Amino acid sequence: MPPIYSVAVAMIAGDALGNLSLYLPAYLGWSAAVVAILLFLAQWRELGKTVALAGVVAAASLPACRLHQPASDAGGLRRFADRALVTIEGRILAPPEHRPGLTYLFVTALRAAE
Repeated sequence: MPPIYSVAVAMIAGDALGNLSLYLPAYLGWSAAVVAILLFLAQWRELGKTVALAGVVAAASLPACRLHQPASDAGGLRRFADRALVTIEGRILAPPEHRPGLTYLFVTALRAAE
């Protein structure tokens, strides 16, 4: 099997893990890369390829997981509950989008409070 297919399968597997909110820490990807290089230098090529692919899975899982679970900070808008009445001071970036029962605003928020 050409190596590009193995890498593609590893990327898909890592992305799938991330979409399931299962991620492997970034240090596992880096560690796998270092171990794979050492295995290649020791002439254990098949084992090196396997460890390298495991590192690709680990590295690909984190971005997808961060997409679904973004980091929140104490001063961010994410601290407010969905559909909460919030007062925002800032600039409107685009015209409002009207949906049934809701209005979406795209703003640059300077301050926000309930």
